[in-house]
Amino acid sequence: MKKILQLVFLLVVCFLANAQFVSAGAAVLVWDANRESDLASYKIYYDTTSHISNCPSGYPHSVTVGASDNVGYWLSGLTPGEIYYFQVTALDSSGNESACSTDPGEVSKSISQTSIRSDVNNSSTTNTADALLTLRHSLELSMNGTSWIGNRITGDNNCDSISNSADALLVLRYSLGLDMTNTAWCE
Repeated sequence: MKKILQLVFLLVVCFLANAQFVSAGAAVLVWDANRESDLASYKIYYDTTSHISNCPSGYPHSVTVGASDNVGYWLSGLTPGEIYYFQVTALDSSGNESACSTDPGEVSKSISQTSIRSDVNNSSTTNTADALLTLRHSLELSMNGTSWIGNRITGDNNCDSISNSADALLVLRYSLGLDMTNTAWCE
């Protein structure tokens, strides 16, 4: 099987002043989509130790990401202050797994505390502009010419793997300083 992913990782870790809801670090992983017709999913491998010489074996952690999420993935629950090593493979509909990417190959990133999942315009704050962008995206309106930078990998503030109007309402509630207790907010 010759599935070679041309990976372009964009690891984004932002700081959130006065974080109330998150104490763990996170990374946003972005790669170029595999164009094969039988693509079923991607598998992200990660660890605090490099496994470049024996990828993908040796990685104790992995997550499978559906083919529909092929623009990237928000990986949370990482330990701030640690250096993590990431690698991605593609899986086809028969369960065959590609070799690990060779371009750029394993990528490392020092994880900072804390990331802002709801900051979809990368302004370092969550506000009503983020709520409007999330709502616009959830209605499948064109995001061209807007300040939306994260596509599917941010804006999912209730952690159900999609960005929709429920997420927009949560962002609005949060940006207005309303109590987030007993909401689905998972940031």
